[in-house]
Amino acid sequence: MAEGIDTGAPVDIATGAVGHRLTVMARWMALAGGLVLVGILVLVVVSVVGRKLFAVPVPGDVELTSVTAAVASAWFFPWCFAVSGDVKVDFFTNRWSKRSIATLEAVGALLVTVLAVTIAWRTSVAAVSIHEFGEISAILGVPTWISYAGMVPGFALLAMLALDRFVQELRVAMGFITPAGSR
Repeated sequence: MAEGIDTGAPVDIATGAVGHRLTVMARWMALAGGLVLVGILVLVVVSVVGRKLFAVPVPGDVELTSVTAAVASAWFFPWCFAVSGDVKVDFFTNRWSKRSIATLEAVGALLVTVLAVTIAWRTSVAAVSIHEFGEISAILGVPTWISYAGMVPGFALLAMLALDRFVQELRVAMGFITPAGSR
C-alpha cells in the first residue's frame, strides 16, 4: 500500500562534495523559510482574531506579512531546484539518450544560473539603493532594504546550485561520466 506514497525524504541529486554541501544548505534555508511562514501564519491569526474579537489588529501586519513572505519565497527556490521540484515534460525526450537529455539539462541549468545571478545582483543593487535613500515602511517605519537584502542569499544559493548542476550535466553530456542505466 505504501509503494506510491511520497515520504517527503530529501532527494539529493547533487554529485560531489560541493553539490552535496549546497543541497544541505538549500534544505536548511528552506526549513528556515518554512519557519518564517509559520511566523507569518501566527501573526495573521493573532491580527484577525484581535481585529474581530477585540477591535485591536496587529499594527503593520500586512507590511510584515509581505516583507517576510518575499524573503521566505526566495529561500525556497534553491531547495526546489536541488530536488528537481520544477515541472518537466518528458513526453518528447523519454526516448532520447542520457547524453542528449544531459545536454538539455545543462542548457537549462546554465539559464537558471544566469537568471539567478542576475536577480541576486539586481536585488543587491536595489537593497543598497533603498538603504541610501532611507526608505521605510509606512506604518512601522521598518527599513525596506532589509527585505531586499534577505532575498539575496536565496538567489545566490540558487545560482551556485544551478552552476554545480550545469557542470555535472555537462560532464554527462560530454561523456566524462556515464550515468546509471544509460542508453
